[in-house]
Amino acid sequence: MTWTWILIVLTWGVFSAQLLARAWISWLGIPIYLAGLALGRGSRSRNRTQVAACVAQLVVFAVLLGVGDIVVRSILHLGQTRVQQVVYWSSAGVTFLVSLWRGRHHVRRIWSEAMAETEVSESQERPSDDRAGG
Repeated sequence: MTWTWILIVLTWGVFSAQLLARAWISWLGIPIYLAGLALGRGSRSRNRTQVAACVAQLVVFAVLLGVGDIVVRSILHLGQTRVQQVVYWSSAGVTFLVSLWRGRHHVRRIWSEAMAETEVSESQERPSDDRAGG
């Protein structure tokens, strides 16, 4: 076993954990935006668009995770030794925990977007230079 294979396993651990965390956040977004539609809050068209986007993201991340796993396990035959398994689970575990910690902000943003009564445009958030007396 060479260091190259260990680096590949380490990298796949990081990427697979990121894909799993992003898929999980997309999966959580689907019922949140559907709740926004059902409760009649926020922009209905935005909520419908976001449900479709979450479903698309979930499919893409799941497919990438599956294809990557097939490549790593079946084609490259990695993850069969104890060292490779320890390296993979260590990198994937740490990355997944960090991703979930950061992902809680994404879930809060999704909730506030889905349940917002009015849509705040960028021009309403920041005054332009001519209105600010610049």
